Amino acid sequence: MKKKLSVLITAAALVTGFQSYAKDGTYTATTLGRNGDVTVQVKIANNKIADVKVLNWSETHPVADLPKTKVPADIVKNQSTNVNNVSGATLTTFAIKTAVQDCLKQAGLNPKNYAKAVPNPVKVSGNVEEKADVVVVGAGGAGLSAAVAAAKRGLNVIVVEKAHFAGGNTSVSGGCFNAADPEGQKPIKMTEGQKLSIDKLLEEKIQNPLQEKLVAQVKQQWEAYKKSGSDSLFDSPELHALQSWKAGDYKANLALVYKLTKEAPTIQKTLSEMGLTWQKQPTQFVGALWPRSHRASNYKSGVGYIDTYLDLIKAQKLPVTFMMSTPAESL
Repeated sequence: MKKKLSVLITAAALVTGFQSYAKDGTYTATTLGRNGDVTVQVKIANNKIADVKVLNWSETHPVADLPKTKVPADIVKNQSTNVNNVSGATLTTFAIKTAVQDCLKQAGLNPKNYAKAVPNPVKVSGNVEEKADVVVVGAGGAGLSAAVAAAKRGLNVIVVEKAHFAGGNTSVSGGCFNAADPEGQKPIKMTEGQKLSIDKLLEEKIQNPLQEKLVAQVKQQWEAYKKSGSDSLFDSPELHALQSWKAGDYKANLALVYKLTKEAPTIQKTLSEMGLTWQKQPTQFVGALWPRSHRASNYKSGVGYIDTYLDLIKAQKLPVTFMMSTPAESL
């Protein structure tokens, strides 16, 4: 009898010891995200995940804005780190989950006990009727530019975007903006190699009337430049167009290429008027053909263009309505 009682007491002691090992408190863990370290704080109370906060990270805005709040909230709600990933920010979501699992271990808890599957998000069904003068599909750089242009003309605009954030590829780009800017390019000295490349470009075989016209314009500009005695970098929208067309193995529609290079300086000025501050001197960005790559000084990446548009829409109260997480499937 005494022997049996001893065994029961020992078992009870083991259970009590296991429960006391799960320590209530606040724990912090750091793990690797998309752009760098992600530091997460977790509060444990009564063997439950009471709170989760992201303290510090360098993830991309606005792509990572939603997971920063949604993933911690979902983990607390479901008492599980096996919550749904945020589309477009998978690496960021994984980082938060991993950090929470680390904190659970610190508290003496087994992360496997906090990894139950959670239900998939419920898709909205039924019809919603909205009215607008213009519907823009996609809230990237092009979409926001179109939305602002239409709204400034007094038109009501709806922007539908399949992602949870506005920005598209523009928001995750390096932020390089190529445009001919003779004034800004003045401090850049012309090299012999650059001069030779222009001469060779103007000797290319003529393939269509527009190319012939552009070559004639650049020849005239180039001769005037040489007569001026300037040693600053030569550039023009026409040169920009011919260089871009050649670099694409002449596959592109030259008329569209020229429209882009011709209007780029105007867009650069428009963005400046909207609040984007350009660096004084352009550079030659990786992959660029000529030192005509402009970057903002008040933003670090392509997200600056997106924030400029969004801030303008808000500040001027433009009639633009956003429908996020709303893919356009038919027209």
